[in-house]
Amino acid sequence: MSRFIQPLEPRTLFTAVPATTLISDELQIVRQAITTRAALSASVPLVNADNKILKADLKGLSNKAQNQALGKTLKKDESIALATLRADETLLLNPSLADARHAFVAGIQVLVHPTSAKLQAKLAVFLSALNTVTTTPLANLNTAANAVKTTLATDLSAIASADPSAALDAAKEDGDINTAVGNFVTAAQSFATDVGTLATDLATLP
Repeated sequence: MSRFIQPLEPRTLFTAVPATTLISDELQIVRQAITTRAALSASVPLVNADNKILKADLKGLSNKAQNQALGKTLKKDESIALATLRADETLLLNPSLADARHAFVAGIQVLVHPTSAKLQAKLAVFLSALNTVTTTPLANLNTAANAVKTTLATDLSAIASADPSAALDAAKEDGDINTAVGNFVTAAQSFATDVGTLATDLATLP
């Protein structure tokens, strides 16, 4: 029996750890995608609660037309901001998840058949895509996030100027927006890092 087992032992020892690592990498990518989506979704109830407070502040002023216009501008810009960030989120996550899955499967196939030139070439194609898939979408997401914070800060500053008594509430919402957007960007950056980790580990395969 031992003469049949011994030739298999080097291959078993060689594949077990890399396969486990690749599985862990792939699962982490999926988990971080969920975390990234949740980070953006979490901003919605927070900002809505802040808006209710500001709306109540503006109702107490005499210039109702101006106040309504300021409130509508803020709400419109927040809707545009959310749609923009969600679109950038989709452009980052969906292609990256697909490329990671393809590269992961190709990597496992190479581990099972380490001498297959065809599978190695297949992995090389998927790995090339994986190495760059997050670069542009993440840069666009960062740019959009900064623009969102700037636009909404301008809207909130206008509300604070029109109603000094609402300045603290406007400042709170500005802080909440910056925190929420920052959390989203951090999650997206972590996702890109996790994709890079899988690419790095795949690059070590024979």
